[in-house]
Amino acid sequence: MMKKTLALLCAVIVTFGMTACGKSDSTGGKKQQETTEATQAATEATEEATEEATEEATEEATEAENDSNADGILDDTFKAEDISFLISSEWTPMENDYGYYWYQEDAGMMYLNIQEIPFAELNDNTLTVLLESFYTGATGTSDTDSFSEMEYTEIAGQKAIVFDMEMEDYVIQIYAAAYTDHIYSFGFSTSVYGEEALLSEYIDDILDSVEFSENSADDEEEESSEAAESSEESADSSTAGGKEEALETALSYLEYSAFSYDGLVGQLEYEGFSNADAVYAADNCGADWTEQALLCAKDYLEYSAFSYNGLIGQLEYEGFSNADAVKAADNCGADWMEQAALCAKDYLEYSEFTRDELIDQLLYEEFTQEQAEHGVDAAGLK
Repeated sequence: MMKKTLALLCAVIVTFGMTACGKSDSTGGKKQQETTEATQAATEATEEATEEATEEATEEATEAENDSNADGILDDTFKAEDISFLISSEWTPMENDYGYYWYQEDAGMMYLNIQEIPFAELNDNTLTVLLESFYTGATGTSDTDSFSEMEYTEIAGQKAIVFDMEMEDYVIQIYAAAYTDHIYSFGFSTSVYGEEALLSEYIDDILDSVEFSENSADDEEEESSEAAESSEESADSSTAGGKEEALETALSYLEYSAFSYDGLVGQLEYEGFSNADAVYAADNCGADWTEQALLCAKDYLEYSAFSYNGLIGQLEYEGFSNADAVKAADNCGADWMEQAALCAKDYLEYSEFTRDELIDQLLYEEFTQEQAEHGVDAAGLK
């Protein structure tokens, strides 16, 4: 939406500029054919006409420019943790334990929620898991029919997801992105009582204004320096050997995160290594993939609750073999009754359930009947 508006703005400015130039050139042609007195009069008339046209063009261009920034309403900057973005000083701000809210009467609402994440450093593998877990957790708190499919996008150059949540009287568009040790989720009301919310006009502008600390102006000089060093070193990459560089990168990944064989190959390819170099690195990194599966399982259990079968399925999704996934679930030390209780409590933090509804949700998460009933009881629904 914003790109289209900017394109229209450029077209308006160019049109007014061409119109003003056309009047000036036409008048200039007449000046050469008339007497000095007539020329002076024509010149004065031209200057007045040009000034009027310029003022008119400036006013209309300014109006168009304001329209491109949601009518100029985004006049303030909000900052929290590592994120900043434009917001309107006219909107009513609110804050509670769940995040920050902005409300405009008859126009809708937006919110920002910030949650800590357990990873010391994010990579594409853990980021994908985190975003998909966010979506799964969000859609699991209510009727899944009320959510659209998750789609990948970008916010300030960071991988992100977007999906819609339909409620009885509202439609909320939700974005989530992670940076350093936090996940940031935005919610925008795009429909209120069946009518398009005025706030939906500002979504593109707000998201395009998002900056994380790494993308701030203070870091531009450092990033330029790093880019220059990288370009200088690239000439030596062929002599250094892509395989050895891929191996060094693989070893650095394994120091802070767990990977399956396929997951590590995929991560290295994502970083720009060829398939042959990525496979060489995975073959020669010395990783025990059974041990990696166990480490991955324990990492998951640090920030989310899983059933036995749910954890196996998640590990298989990450590329571990069924045998390694089963062994990891068998040896991760999880108390599945306790996991069911944690899962039940997580659901109740975000939505309301009857006892039977919550039991059904835990069964859907592949807890046993006994575990599901225990989890619901432990969460206080008896």
